[in-house]
Amino acid sequence: ADSVDDPARTAHAARALAAKLSSDALAAILWTDGPHPGGALVGDAVYALAGPSLSEFGPVLSPIGAGDTVAGTTFAKWLENDDPVGAFAYGLACGAASCLT
Repeated sequence: ADSVDDPARTAHAARALAAKLSSDALAAILWTDGPHPGGALVGDAVYALAGPSLSEFGPVLSPIGAGDTVAGTTFAKWLENDDPVGAFAYGLACGAASCLT
């Protein structure tokens, strides 16, 4: 999908996707969008989430594995505290940090 700079348009797209999926099996939709803010759709609430600006911490050495880091740490944190938005914010920070190593 193309990057979407308009949060309202992105939220609409997430809601359209959620409507196509079984509500019994879907707790949240979480998405990343490269350098643009990611987001979370939980119930009817939409959250815009951005990882930290990496320029504050040093040069990006490699983005390889950042998505895996986001997915793994988000899932682990979500299981730990049952807060998908907080878990995703944590995952985004971990993914950003992995780019610096």
